[in-house]
Amino acid sequence: MKEEASGDLERRSAPWNVFSLCFISLLIVSLVARLYGLDERPLHHDESMVAAFSWQLFDGRGYQYNPLLHGPFSYYLNAVVFFLFGVSDYTTRLGQVFCGAGLVALVYSFREYISRAGLLAAAVLIGLGPTFLYFTRFGKPDPYLIFFFILFIFFCLRYDAQRSNSDLYGAAASLSLQFCTKENAYLYLGVSVSFLGILLGYRTLKSRGSEATIRVRWQAFVRRLRENRWPFALGFLIFWAIYILLYSSFWANPGGVLDGLYRRSVLFWFGQHVQPGGWEAPFSFYLPLLIIYEIPVVIFIFYGLHRHLARGIASKIVFWGAFGLTCVFASYLNQDFPQGVLPVVHIEKTGHLVIALYALGVGLWAALAYLKEGRTFRAFVVYWSALSFVGYSSIWVKAPWFFVHVLFPMIFLAGLFFGDFWESEFRRRHKTLAAVFIVLLTVLTVHNTVLLNYRNASDPRERMVTAQTSPEVSRLLRLIDDVVFRLGTGYDTPMAVKEVAAWPMGWYLRNYRNWYHPGDITVADKGKAIIIGDWNEREALRKLLIPDYVEMQFPHRGWCIPDAKDLTFQKIWRYFVYREPFNSIVHAYLAVYVRRDLMPTPTL
Repeated sequence: MKEEASGDLERRSAPWNVFSLCFISLLIVSLVARLYGLDERPLHHDESMVAAFSWQLFDGRGYQYNPLLHGPFSYYLNAVVFFLFGVSDYTTRLGQVFCGAGLVALVYSFREYISRAGLLAAAVLIGLGPTFLYFTRFGKPDPYLIFFFILFIFFCLRYDAQRSNSDLYGAAASLSLQFCTKENAYLYLGVSVSFLGILLGYRTLKSRGSEATIRVRWQAFVRRLRENRWPFALGFLIFWAIYILLYSSFWANPGGVLDGLYRRSVLFWFGQHVQPGGWEAPFSFYLPLLIIYEIPVVIFIFYGLHRHLARGIASKIVFWGAFGLTCVFASYLNQDFPQGVLPVVHIEKTGHLVIALYALGVGLWAALAYLKEGRTFRAFVVYWSALSFVGYSSIWVKAPWFFVHVLFPMIFLAGLFFGDFWESEFRRRHKTLAAVFIVLLTVLTVHNTVLLNYRNASDPRERMVTAQTSPEVSRLLRLIDDVVFRLGTGYDTPMAVKEVAAWPMGWYLRNYRNWYHPGDITVADKGKAIIIGDWNEREALRKLLIPDYVEMQFPHRGWCIPDAKDLTFQKIWRYFVYREPFNSIVHAYLAVYVRRDLMPTPTL
């Protein structure tokens, strides 16, 4: 299954060369880029929940699986990080930081399948690209799931080549950790199993249905299982040992095993798919993210697919004709489907269905073409890319952090195709033109990376920033600290924080004993030092609390409302360059009331 790039074998004989030094330097830079200013952005609503329940585990209050908060791995890892480095906004994101650097390092492990230029391109896009840099500085478990899946693929490829039992055990452990991280693991398993089915079916058809050949292969497979039954049995035990220990909270909650297996995980998220609770979005949700933030990936994927599939006149007509028809349907013939026509998937428009069919069709076309050439790894990556894009786009529940699951296989594919571009005759004949093109793409990537990760990390004008906690919450926390200091009651200070502000305040007020207030504010709450509610309910709160309290407005979180109406080239250009929003920006506000006698000086 090895797919060595031409001309690379001799160059790989020297372990320490320019390529290795470049890769190590890139790894160090990507780690520093993740560590820099890691705590400047306040914790997002979801981040704060993971952090707070991790802190409870660290504090000795145990862990219990909740499908809304995903698998146990993140919480146990955070507890270990808290033990080693302390509890803070910074440390709650350290796991994702090192996972991001680990993904860059894992790319190097595929040097037998991707050329050196392709490896460096993929490592740059993962290590310093805007999307992966952002979400590996973000306290969600998605990077862990991708890391364990890539590790699983690596161990499977090595086991196929070397038949080492250690690789089998590594594959079992990484597969178990996928399921201990997030419920998306079932989707990754579906990709792997379905591709394996296609591979076996292709090889069976290639043998022209010879019954003798099929019988020989089946007998060889059974014989291999028998010869390795004990290593496979141990791998099976490794998988379940990790799974059971983590989901049962090390036997403290045995019921968590079935909860994580299907009882609360699969059933809960299937219900969210059928009846989403606020995160539903159209099929096209991820397309603008690809265009805005990852245009180099899109360019090299189209380059590679065209170069490989559209070789003759007929194939060129099919490739570009299908692309043109897809654009026409998506732009001008995009009509609504009657309700209930496609009940299983979230595709509500004809144009979206055509996009899905185009992506699946080209993906299968390319995968079968690579299988015919014996390039199984490439076939898997292109199949994974197509299935992930269509699969995640067809699910009702969508969020920017799901985009990493769509993007990662595409980055691998772009890396493969960039390697082809680097070795191509065109690049060798037009070195200056190719260099200018690569520099322009690099400048665009750096521009997007800096804007998203450092300049606008909490600004909802970025399409990747959704329901992000406002930096003004930091000012609110300073106000609370000042009031507590004036009152002198420490963590026993009486407060009333309503459900609307429970997150991220549940994390930031974790040491306080009397802060959460699930119901309505009543006369009995008058006298509490601080009361925090919804700004939309301020009229009722004013009648109850004014003039004994001072009212203040604090931004809580914000998000953009996508709207392509009246979109012009000038608006698109100014958004790309200056991030001037052409769509509505919505903010949610908190109404904060502080007892008048405890108000600090006006300098705050």
